[in-house]
Amino acid sequence: MFSVGPMELLLVLILALLIFGPQKIPEIAAGLGQAIREFRRASQEMSEALALNELTAPLEAPPPASPAGPDQTPEPAPATFSDQSAPPTETDQPPSSSPEEGIITAEEYERKRQELVDRL
Repeated sequence: MFSVGPMELLLVLILALLIFGPQKIPEIAAGLGQAIREFRRASQEMSEALALNELTAPLEAPPPASPAGPDQTPEPAPATFSDQSAPPTETDQPPSSSPEEGIITAEEYERKRQELVDRL
């Protein structure tokens, strides 16, 4: 594209002085400075809100890769029980998951959330 050199900048300033006059130039500059400050403040608030939202979003493990391929989804196996008793209860289930799978405890989540909030 093009760059604005010192001569072009001087020409723009002279034209602004001729168009707006010496009394209006400080008012325009103050308004422009205030608009820039408000824009910076709003963008900082938005980035903080997005960072906090990202931190508070529930952590989800990616779905396991299927051996059938990306276009085919395997049929779920029917639930069968060796005897005619009730389905397994919560105590019969294997332990939920380990930290290696990417799931963290509530205490660790709260500690990480507090660290991020403290950094902001």
